[in-house]
Amino acid sequence: MRLFLALDIEASQEYISTVNDLKHLLRRDSISWADTNIAHLTLKFFGNTPDYKLKKIDKQLEEVCQNIKPIEFSVTKIGAFGSSYKPQILWFGIDQEEKLKEIHNEIMKALKPIGYLPDAGNFVPHITFARIHKTIDKGWFWKCVEKYQTNHIQDVYADKIHLFESKLTSEKAIHDIVKSYSFKI
Repeated sequence: MRLFLALDIEASQEYISTVNDLKHLLRRDSISWADTNIAHLTLKFFGNTPDYKLKKIDKQLEEVCQNIKPIEFSVTKIGAFGSSYKPQILWFGIDQEEKLKEIHNEIMKALKPIGYLPDAGNFVPHITFARIHKTIDKGWFWKCVEKYQTNHIQDVYADKIHLFESKLTSEKAIHDIVKSYSFKI
């Protein structure tokens, strides 16, 4: 199974409207837009995972989530990964990055004994909503992104994380919850 661990985000009307506005404004560019019905904030991508590893992951996540408290945060900005010349990913940013980084660090500490090391680079809490293949006019692209730079998109209350199976099809990604892990309340 191809697995990842994430906070599920129920997209608000403002979230959906912002994505739809950008789809319209950037319609000449070659961009793959994520389905707003499966919005999520990835904490760890496991990739293809054998069953015996799944049982170990499950045990570690059950334990670590008992020490994590629910979190509230706001989706407040838009950014892009890649360079200004060749942006690759459009994402929504989070206002409580430090709290999410703490949760990420606790989870990574719990997964380390079973062979999962932190990914290279710093963890940047974000919600990917588009993959950019080609932009026609870089100036226009950045002007459109900047239009939503400081908008408040939505508030999120998270009291659990989900282990998802990701199935890639030629049309879209399908994400099914394998198991949910509640935080200590």
